Amino acid sequence: MPSAAWRTWFSTVSRESVIRIEGLSKRYRLGTGTPGLHRAIRRLLRPGPRPQQNVIWALRDIDLEVRRGEVLGIIGPNGSGKSTLLKILARITEPTTGRVLMRGRIASLLEVGTGFHPDLTGRDNIYLNGSLLGLSFREIRERFASIVEFAGTELFLDTPVKHYSSGMYVRLAFAVAAHLEPDILVVDEVLAVGDVAFQRKCLGRMQAVADSGRTVLFVSHNLAAINHFCTRAVLLREGQIVDQGEPARIVGRYLAETFACQRQRSYPRDPAKPMQIRRISLHGLPDAPGGVLYRTRPFEVRVVYQVNAPISGSIVSLLLEKPDGGTVCQTRDIDSDPECRRRYEPGLYQATVRFPGNLLNAGTYALRAAIESTLLGRDAFDHQPGLTFELLDPEGATLLHTRGRQRPGVLFLNLPWMVEMLDDGEPAPQVQDTSACVGPP
Repeated sequence: MPSAAWRTWFSTVSRESVIRIEGLSKRYRLGTGTPGLHRAIRRLLRPGPRPQQNVIWALRDIDLEVRRGEVLGIIGPNGSGKSTLLKILARITEPTTGRVLMRGRIASLLEVGTGFHPDLTGRDNIYLNGSLLGLSFREIRERFASIVEFAGTELFLDTPVKHYSSGMYVRLAFAVAAHLEPDILVVDEVLAVGDVAFQRKCLGRMQAVADSGRTVLFVSHNLAAINHFCTRAVLLREGQIVDQGEPARIVGRYLAETFACQRQRSYPRDPAKPMQIRRISLHGLPDAPGGVLYRTRPFEVRVVYQVNAPISGSIVSLLLEKPDGGTVCQTRDIDSDPECRRRYEPGLYQATVRFPGNLLNAGTYALRAAIESTLLGRDAFDHQPGLTFELLDPEGATLLHTRGRQRPGVLFLNLPWMVEMLDDGEPAPQVQDTSACVGPP
Protein backbone atom coordinates (compact mmCIF):
# COMPACT_ATOMS: atom_id res chain seq x y z
CA MET A 1 0.00 0.00 0.00
CA PRO A 2 1.49 3.43 -0.91
CA SER A 3 2.75 5.49 1.99
CA ALA A 4 0.39 8.33 1.04
CA ALA A 5 -2.59 6.01 1.46
CA TRP A 6 -1.29 4.95 4.85
CA ARG A 7 -0.98 8.57 5.97
CA THR A 8 -4.49 9.34 4.73
CA TRP A 9 -5.89 6.32 6.54
CA PHE A 10 -4.17 7.07 9.83
CA SER A 11 -5.45 10.64 9.68
CA THR A 12 -9.09 9.66 9.07
CA VAL A 13 -9.70 6.53 11.16
CA SER A 14 -8.91 5.28 14.62
CA ARG A 15 -5.75 3.30 15.20
CA GLU A 16 -8.05 0.48 16.31
CA SER A 17 -9.23 0.00 12.72
CA VAL A 18 -7.49 -2.72 10.73
CA ILE A 19 -9.66 -2.80 7.60
CA ARG A 20 -11.32 0.04 5.77
CA ILE A 21 -13.33 -0.53 2.59
CA GLU A 22 -14.41 2.46 0.50
CA GLY A 23 -16.72 2.34 -2.53
CA LEU A 24 -15.78 -1.24 -3.31
CA SER A 25 -17.34 -2.79 -6.44
CA LYS A 26 -16.55 -5.90 -8.45
CA ARG A 27 -17.86 -6.53 -11.95
CA TYR A 28 -17.80 -9.75 -13.96
CA ARG A 29 -18.57 -10.21 -17.64
CA LEU A 30 -20.66 -13.22 -18.56
CA GLY A 31 -20.31 -15.13 -21.82
CA THR A 32 -16.84 -13.85 -22.73
CA GLY A 33 -14.42 -16.24 -24.38
CA THR A 34 -10.65 -16.47 -24.05
CA PRO A 35 -8.60 -13.87 -25.96
CA GLY A 36 -6.19 -14.54 -28.84
CA LEU A 37 -6.48 -17.25 -31.47
CA HIS A 38 -9.60 -18.83 -29.96
CA ARG A 39 -11.53 -15.56 -30.24
CA ALA A 40 -10.32 -14.92 -33.80
CA ILE A 41 -11.42 -18.39 -34.94
CA ARG A 42 -14.81 -17.92 -33.30
CA ARG A 43 -15.33 -14.67 -35.19
CA LEU A 44 -14.52 -16.42 -38.50
CA LEU A 45 -16.98 -19.23 -37.78
CA ARG A 46 -19.70 -16.87 -36.58
CA PRO A 47 -19.49 -13.64 -38.58
CA GLY A 48 -21.80 -10.76 -37.91
CA PRO A 49 -22.35 -8.32 -35.07
CA ARG A 50 -20.77 -9.29 -31.77
CA PRO A 51 -23.26 -10.38 -29.13
CA GLN A 52 -23.85 -7.97 -26.31
CA GLN A 53 -21.86 -8.90 -23.24
CA ASN A 54 -23.79 -9.42 -20.04
CA VAL A 55 -22.37 -7.75 -16.97
CA ILE A 56 -23.00 -8.76 -13.38
CA TRP A 57 -21.95 -6.77 -10.32
CA ALA A 58 -20.91 -9.20 -7.59
CA LEU A 59 -20.33 -6.23 -5.25
CA ARG A 60 -21.61 -2.70 -5.54
CA ASP A 61 -20.50 0.34 -3.51
CA ILE A 62 -19.42 -1.45 -0.34
CA ASP A 63 -18.31 0.77 2.57
CA LEU A 64 -17.16 -1.03 5.68
CA GLU A 65 -14.78 -0.56 8.59
CA VAL A 66 -13.51 -3.40 10.79
CA ARG A 67 -11.79 -2.75 14.11
CA ARG A 68 -9.04 -4.64 15.83
CA GLY A 69 -10.31 -7.63 17.81
CA GLU A 70 -13.68 -7.73 16.06
CA VAL A 71 -15.22 -11.01 14.92
CA LEU A 72 -17.23 -9.95 11.88
CA GLY A 73 -19.80 -12.37 10.52
CA ILE A 74 -20.88 -11.97 6.90
CA ILE A 75 -24.18 -13.58 5.95
CA GLY A 76 -26.55 -13.54 3.02
CA PRO A 77 -28.09 -15.82 0.40
CA ASN A 78 -26.01 -17.60 -2.23
CA GLY A 79 -24.76 -15.17 -4.86
CA SER A 80 -24.88 -12.14 -2.56
CA GLY A 81 -21.14 -11.46 -2.88
CA LYS A 82 -19.79 -12.89 0.38
CA SER A 83 -17.00 -14.98 -1.11
CA THR A 84 -16.09 -12.27 -3.61
CA LEU A 85 -15.61 -9.81 -0.76
CA LEU A 86 -13.30 -12.20 1.08
CA LYS A 87 -11.29 -12.92 -2.07
CA ILE A 88 -10.69 -9.20 -2.52
CA LEU A 89 -9.63 -8.86 1.11
CA ALA A 90 -7.27 -11.84 0.68
CA ARG A 91 -5.82 -10.20 -2.46
CA ILE A 92 -6.87 -13.12 -4.65
CA THR A 93 -8.77 -10.85 -7.01
CA GLU A 94 -8.75 -7.10 -7.65
CA PRO A 95 -11.79 -4.82 -7.27
CA THR A 96 -13.24 -3.05 -10.28
CA THR A 97 -13.61 0.22 -8.37
CA GLY A 98 -12.98 1.39 -4.84
CA ARG A 99 -10.16 0.53 -2.49
CA VAL A 100 -9.33 -1.61 0.51
CA LEU A 101 -6.92 -0.39 3.18
CA MET A 102 -5.56 -2.96 5.63
CA ARG A 103 -2.81 -3.14 8.18
CA GLY A 104 -1.38 -6.30 9.63
CA ARG A 105 -0.69 -9.79 8.33
CA ILE A 106 -3.69 -11.61 6.87
CA ALA A 107 -4.31 -15.36 6.61
CA SER A 108 -7.18 -16.76 4.58
CA LEU A 109 -8.88 -20.10 4.22
CA LEU A 110 -11.31 -19.77 1.34
CA GLU A 111 -11.18 -23.01 -0.65
CA VAL A 112 -10.27 -26.60 0.13
CA GLY A 113 -6.60 -27.32 -0.58
CA THR A 114 -5.68 -23.80 -1.74
CA GLY A 115 -1.88 -23.64 -1.98
CA PHE A 116 -1.46 -27.43 -1.82
CA HIS A 117 0.29 -29.51 -4.47
CA PRO A 118 -1.47 -32.87 -4.94
CA ASP A 119 1.74 -34.82 -5.58
CA LEU A 120 3.52 -33.57 -2.47
CA THR A 121 3.10 -35.21 0.91
CA GLY A 122 1.29 -33.66 3.83
CA ARG A 123 4.65 -32.83 5.41
CA ASP A 124 5.91 -31.07 2.28
CA ASN A 125 2.64 -29.17 1.83
CA ILE A 126 2.82 -27.81 5.38
CA TYR A 127 6.12 -26.16 4.49
CA LEU A 128 4.88 -25.08 1.05
CA ASN A 129 1.59 -23.66 2.27
CA GLY A 130 3.19 -22.02 5.29
CA SER A 131 5.73 -20.32 3.03
CA LEU A 132 2.96 -19.03 0.74
CA LEU A 133 1.19 -17.62 3.78
CA GLY A 134 4.32 -15.77 4.88
CA LEU A 135 5.90 -18.04 7.49
CA SER A 136 9.66 -18.52 7.51
CA PHE A 137 11.22 -21.99 7.49
CA ARG A 138 12.17 -21.57 11.14
CA GLU A 139 8.63 -20.55 12.13
CA ILE A 140 7.13 -23.53 10.32
CA ARG A 141 9.60 -25.91 11.99
CA GLU A 142 8.80 -24.50 15.44
CA ARG A 143 5.05 -24.89 14.91
CA PHE A 144 5.15 -28.12 12.90
CA ALA A 145 4.22 -30.47 15.75
CA SER A 146 1.34 -28.22 16.85
CA ILE A 147 0.03 -28.00 13.26
CA VAL A 148 0.07 -31.77 12.83
CA GLU A 149 -1.61 -32.35 16.20
CA PHE A 150 -4.35 -29.84 15.39
CA ALA A 151 -5.00 -31.38 11.96
CA GLY A 152 -4.96 -34.94 13.30
CA THR A 153 -3.10 -36.26 10.24
CA GLU A 154 -0.06 -37.80 11.91
CA LEU A 155 -0.50 -41.15 10.17
CA PHE A 156 -0.67 -39.57 6.71
CA LEU A 157 2.18 -37.03 6.87
CA ASP A 158 4.28 -38.86 4.28
CA THR A 159 1.34 -39.64 1.97
CA PRO A 160 0.69 -37.45 -1.10
CA VAL A 161 -2.30 -35.22 -0.38
CA LYS A 162 -4.02 -36.29 -3.61
CA HIS A 163 -4.95 -39.41 -1.65
CA TYR A 164 -6.48 -37.35 1.18
CA SER A 165 -10.20 -36.99 1.64
CA SER A 166 -11.70 -33.50 1.34
CA GLY A 167 -12.02 -33.42 5.13
CA MET A 168 -8.31 -34.20 5.61
CA TYR A 169 -7.47 -31.51 3.06
CA VAL A 170 -9.34 -28.79 4.90
CA ARG A 171 -8.10 -29.92 8.32
CA LEU A 172 -4.50 -29.61 7.24
CA ALA A 173 -5.09 -26.33 5.41
CA PHE A 174 -6.88 -24.74 8.35
CA ALA A 175 -4.22 -25.98 10.78
CA VAL A 176 -1.51 -24.18 8.83
CA ALA A 177 -3.57 -20.98 8.51
CA ALA A 178 -4.54 -21.02 12.18
CA HIS A 179 -0.90 -21.27 13.28
CA LEU A 180 0.13 -18.31 11.19
CA GLU A 181 -0.86 -16.05 14.11
CA PRO A 182 -2.17 -13.42 11.71
CA ASP A 183 -3.52 -10.01 12.61
CA ILE A 184 -6.53 -10.79 10.40
CA LEU A 185 -7.97 -14.28 9.85
CA VAL A 186 -10.41 -14.71 6.94
CA VAL A 187 -12.49 -17.91 6.88
CA ASP A 188 -15.13 -18.88 4.33
CA GLU A 189 -17.80 -21.60 4.49
CA VAL A 190 -15.05 -24.12 3.78
CA LEU A 191 -15.37 -25.29 7.40
CA ALA A 192 -18.56 -27.08 6.40
CA VAL A 193 -16.39 -29.76 4.79
CA GLY A 194 -15.04 -30.97 8.13
CA ASP A 195 -16.86 -33.18 10.57
CA VAL A 196 -18.62 -31.87 13.66
CA ALA A 197 -15.64 -32.41 15.98
CA PHE A 198 -13.33 -30.55 13.60
CA GLN A 199 -15.77 -27.67 13.19
CA ARG A 200 -15.89 -27.25 16.96
CA LYS A 201 -12.10 -27.26 17.12
CA CYS A 202 -11.90 -24.63 14.36
CA LEU A 203 -14.48 -22.40 16.04
CA GLY A 204 -12.56 -22.71 19.28
CA ARG A 205 -9.35 -21.75 17.49
CA MET A 206 -11.01 -18.72 15.91
CA GLN A 207 -12.34 -17.75 19.31
CA ALA A 208 -8.79 -17.93 20.70
CA VAL A 209 -7.58 -15.71 17.83
CA ALA A 210 -10.29 -13.17 18.63
CA ASP A 211 -9.61 -13.32 22.39
CA SER A 212 -5.98 -12.45 21.71
CA GLY A 213 -7.07 -9.13 20.22
CA ARG A 214 -6.82 -10.09 16.56
CA THR A 215 -9.52 -9.80 13.92
CA VAL A 216 -11.62 -12.56 12.34
CA LEU A 217 -13.86 -12.31 9.26
CA PHE A 218 -16.20 -15.26 9.10
CA VAL A 219 -18.58 -16.24 6.28
CA SER A 220 -20.98 -19.04 7.12
CA HIS A 221 -24.52 -20.29 6.60
CA ASN A 222 -24.40 -21.61 10.17
CA LEU A 223 -26.49 -18.83 11.66
CA ALA A 224 -26.16 -20.12 15.20
CA ALA A 225 -22.36 -19.78 14.95
CA ILE A 226 -22.67 -16.30 13.46
CA ASN A 227 -25.11 -15.22 16.14
CA HIS A 228 -22.96 -16.25 19.08
CA PHE A 229 -19.41 -16.31 17.81
CA CYS A 230 -19.38 -12.88 16.14
CA THR A 231 -19.35 -9.49 17.78
CA ARG A 232 -20.90 -7.84 14.71
CA ALA A 233 -22.66 -9.09 11.59
CA VAL A 234 -23.12 -7.78 8.06
CA LEU A 235 -26.02 -8.78 5.81
CA LEU A 236 -25.26 -8.83 2.07
CA ARG A 237 -27.88 -9.06 -0.63
CA GLU A 238 -27.25 -8.72 -4.38
CA GLY A 239 -23.77 -7.38 -3.77
CA GLN A 240 -24.76 -4.64 -1.35
CA ILE A 241 -24.77 -4.22 2.41
CA VAL A 242 -28.39 -3.98 3.44
CA ASP A 243 -27.80 -3.98 7.21
CA GLN A 244 -25.10 -4.37 9.83
CA GLY A 245 -24.94 -4.37 13.59
CA GLU A 246 -25.60 -6.66 16.54
CA PRO A 247 -25.55 -10.31 15.32
CA ALA A 248 -28.87 -11.42 16.87
CA ARG A 249 -30.71 -8.57 15.14
CA ILE A 250 -29.01 -9.11 11.78
CA VAL A 251 -29.53 -12.87 11.87
CA GLY A 252 -33.14 -12.30 12.92
CA ARG A 253 -33.73 -10.02 9.95
CA TYR A 254 -32.13 -12.50 7.56
CA LEU A 255 -34.25 -15.35 8.90
CA ALA A 256 -37.39 -13.24 8.76
CA GLU A 257 -36.75 -12.38 5.11
CA THR A 258 -35.63 -15.88 4.17
CA PHE A 259 -38.40 -17.77 5.91
CA ALA A 260 -41.17 -15.21 5.44
CA CYS A 261 -42.95 -17.53 3.01
CA GLN A 262 -42.85 -20.28 5.60
CA ARG A 263 -44.71 -18.43 8.34
CA GLN A 264 -48.00 -19.43 6.70
CA ARG A 265 -49.15 -22.00 4.18
CA SER A 266 -52.54 -22.26 2.55
CA TYR A 267 -54.22 -25.13 0.71
CA PRO A 268 -56.97 -25.00 -1.96
CA ARG A 269 -60.48 -26.04 -1.09
CA ASP A 270 -61.58 -29.53 -2.10
CA PRO A 271 -65.35 -30.02 -1.70
CA ALA A 272 -64.92 -33.76 -2.26
CA LYS A 273 -63.34 -34.10 1.18
CA PRO A 274 -65.70 -34.05 4.14
CA MET A 275 -63.07 -32.23 6.22
CA GLN A 276 -59.83 -30.60 5.11
CA ILE A 277 -56.99 -28.32 6.24
CA ARG A 278 -57.08 -24.86 4.67
CA ARG A 279 -54.23 -22.99 6.37
CA ILE A 280 -51.44 -23.44 8.91
CA SER A 281 -49.55 -20.47 10.37
CA LEU A 282 -46.95 -19.59 13.03
CA HIS A 283 -47.11 -16.64 15.41
CA GLY A 284 -44.43 -15.52 17.87
CA LEU A 285 -45.45 -14.45 21.37
CA PRO A 286 -45.02 -11.60 21.98
CA ASP A 287 -44.81 -10.41 18.39
CA ALA A 288 -41.17 -9.99 17.33
CA PRO A 289 -39.93 -7.73 14.51
CA GLY A 290 -40.25 -9.60 11.24
CA GLY A 291 -42.05 -12.49 12.90
CA VAL A 292 -38.80 -14.09 14.10
CA LEU A 293 -39.28 -17.00 16.49
CA TYR A 294 -36.97 -17.29 19.49
CA ARG A 295 -36.27 -20.39 21.51
CA THR A 296 -36.86 -18.56 24.76
CA ARG A 297 -40.32 -17.28 23.84
CA PRO A 298 -43.58 -19.15 23.33
CA PHE A 299 -45.15 -19.40 19.91
CA GLU A 300 -48.54 -20.42 18.56
CA VAL A 301 -49.55 -22.66 15.68
CA ARG A 302 -52.96 -21.94 14.19
CA VAL A 303 -54.68 -24.49 11.99
CA VAL A 304 -57.71 -23.43 9.96
CA TYR A 305 -59.80 -26.30 8.59
CA GLN A 306 -62.97 -26.61 6.54
CA VAL A 307 -65.84 -28.97 7.26
CA ASN A 308 -67.83 -29.60 4.10
CA ALA A 309 -70.32 -32.11 5.52
CA PRO A 310 -71.44 -33.15 9.03
CA ILE A 311 -68.86 -35.54 10.46
CA SER A 312 -67.93 -37.19 13.77
CA GLY A 313 -64.86 -38.89 15.19
CA SER A 314 -62.22 -36.72 13.52
CA ILE A 315 -59.02 -35.47 15.17
CA VAL A 316 -56.80 -32.57 14.10
CA SER A 317 -53.11 -33.26 14.81
CA LEU A 318 -49.77 -31.51 14.45
CA LEU A 319 -46.49 -33.32 13.82
CA LEU A 320 -43.26 -31.49 14.72
CA GLU A 321 -40.19 -32.85 12.92
CA LYS A 322 -36.55 -32.12 12.22
CA PRO A 323 -35.71 -31.41 8.56
CA ASP A 324 -34.07 -34.83 8.27
CA GLY A 325 -37.44 -36.45 9.02
CA GLY A 326 -36.87 -37.30 12.67
CA THR A 327 -40.02 -36.86 14.75
CA VAL A 328 -39.88 -34.47 17.69
CA CYS A 329 -43.44 -34.83 18.94
CA GLN A 330 -47.10 -35.03 17.96
CA THR A 331 -49.98 -33.15 19.54
CA ARG A 332 -53.71 -33.59 18.90
CA ASP A 333 -56.79 -31.55 19.61
CA ILE A 334 -58.16 -34.22 21.97
CA ASP A 335 -55.06 -34.17 24.24
CA SER A 336 -56.74 -31.78 26.66
CA ASP A 337 -59.88 -33.95 26.73
CA PRO A 338 -59.26 -37.58 25.67
CA GLU A 339 -62.98 -38.40 25.90
CA CYS A 340 -63.91 -35.64 23.50
CA ARG A 341 -65.37 -36.84 20.20
CA ARG A 342 -66.68 -33.79 18.42
CA ARG A 343 -69.42 -33.76 15.85
CA TYR A 344 -68.53 -31.09 13.32
CA GLU A 345 -71.16 -29.18 11.42
CA PRO A 346 -70.23 -27.59 8.07
CA GLY A 347 -68.21 -24.42 8.44
CA LEU A 348 -64.73 -22.96 8.91
CA TYR A 349 -62.85 -23.72 12.16
CA GLN A 350 -59.58 -22.62 13.74
CA ALA A 351 -57.56 -24.60 16.30
CA THR A 352 -54.68 -22.96 18.23
CA VAL A 353 -51.77 -24.75 19.94
CA ARG A 354 -49.25 -22.92 22.11
CA PHE A 355 -45.68 -24.19 22.47
CA PRO A 356 -43.94 -22.86 25.61
CA GLY A 357 -40.61 -21.04 25.55
CA ASN A 358 -37.39 -22.76 26.66
CA LEU A 359 -38.68 -26.10 25.43
CA LEU A 360 -36.96 -26.63 22.07
CA ASN A 361 -33.32 -26.15 21.18
CA ALA A 362 -32.36 -23.58 18.57
CA GLY A 363 -32.50 -24.92 15.02
CA THR A 364 -34.70 -25.67 12.02
CA TYR A 365 -37.98 -27.54 12.36
CA ALA A 366 -40.77 -28.75 10.11
CA LEU A 367 -44.45 -28.70 11.04
CA ARG A 368 -47.23 -30.73 9.41
CA ALA A 369 -50.95 -30.85 10.09
CA ALA A 370 -53.26 -33.79 9.52
CA ILE A 371 -56.87 -34.85 10.06
CA GLU A 372 -57.18 -38.35 11.47
CA SER A 373 -60.18 -40.61 11.78
CA THR A 374 -60.76 -42.32 15.12
CA LEU A 375 -63.27 -44.59 13.45
CA LEU A 376 -61.01 -45.82 10.65
CA GLY A 377 -57.73 -45.55 12.56
CA ARG A 378 -55.90 -43.67 9.82
CA ASP A 379 -55.47 -40.25 8.20
CA ALA A 380 -58.75 -40.60 6.43
CA PHE A 381 -59.37 -37.12 5.12
CA ASP A 382 -56.35 -34.87 4.83
CA HIS A 383 -52.59 -34.94 5.24
CA GLN A 384 -50.90 -31.85 3.79
CA PRO A 385 -47.23 -30.91 3.33
CA GLY A 386 -46.27 -28.49 6.06
CA LEU A 387 -43.92 -25.58 6.56
CA THR A 388 -40.38 -25.07 7.81
CA PHE A 389 -39.37 -22.58 10.47
CA GLU A 390 -36.29 -21.53 12.43
CA LEU A 391 -35.97 -21.12 16.18
CA LEU A 392 -33.28 -18.60 17.06
CA ASP A 393 -31.42 -18.45 20.36
CA PRO A 394 -30.81 -14.80 21.31
CA GLU A 395 -28.88 -15.55 24.46
CA GLY A 396 -25.75 -17.35 23.35
CA ALA A 397 -26.25 -20.95 24.47
CA THR A 398 -25.29 -22.54 21.15
CA LEU A 399 -22.11 -23.49 19.33
CA LEU A 400 -19.62 -21.54 21.41
CA HIS A 401 -21.45 -22.00 24.67
CA THR A 402 -19.34 -24.15 26.99
CA ARG A 403 -16.20 -24.07 24.84
CA GLY A 404 -17.72 -24.65 21.46
CA ARG A 405 -20.09 -27.47 22.34
CA GLN A 406 -23.70 -26.93 21.43
CA ARG A 407 -26.13 -28.47 23.85
CA PRO A 408 -27.12 -31.67 22.04
CA GLY A 409 -30.63 -32.87 21.46
CA VAL A 410 -33.91 -31.34 20.44
CA LEU A 411 -35.09 -30.20 23.87
CA PHE A 412 -33.57 -27.29 25.77
CA LEU A 413 -34.60 -28.01 29.35
CA ASN A 414 -33.43 -26.03 32.36
CA LEU A 415 -33.91 -28.68 35.02
CA PRO A 416 -33.33 -27.92 38.72
CA TRP A 417 -30.07 -29.20 40.18
CA MET A 418 -29.22 -29.56 43.85
CA VAL A 419 -25.53 -29.50 44.81
CA GLU A 420 -24.45 -30.23 48.37
CA MET A 421 -21.14 -30.83 50.05
CA LEU A 422 -20.64 -34.19 51.73
CA ASP A 423 -18.56 -34.62 54.88
CA ASP A 424 -15.24 -36.37 54.43
CA GLY A 425 -15.46 -39.96 55.45
CA GLU A 426 -19.19 -40.20 54.91
CA PRO A 427 -19.99 -43.53 53.30
CA ALA A 428 -21.02 -43.46 49.70
CA PRO A 429 -24.77 -43.66 49.18
CA GLN A 430 -26.06 -47.16 48.64
CA VAL A 431 -27.64 -47.98 45.28
CA GLN A 432 -30.86 -49.86 45.69
CA ASP A 433 -31.02 -53.15 43.82
CA THR A 434 -34.11 -52.93 41.65
CA SER A 435 -33.56 -56.13 39.73
CA ALA A 436 -36.39 -57.83 41.63
CA CYS A 437 -38.77 -55.16 40.41
CA VAL A 438 -37.98 -55.62 36.76
CA GLY A 439 -39.66 -58.97 36.37
CA PRO A 440 -38.58 -62.01 34.46
CA PRO A 441 -36.33 -61.50 31.42
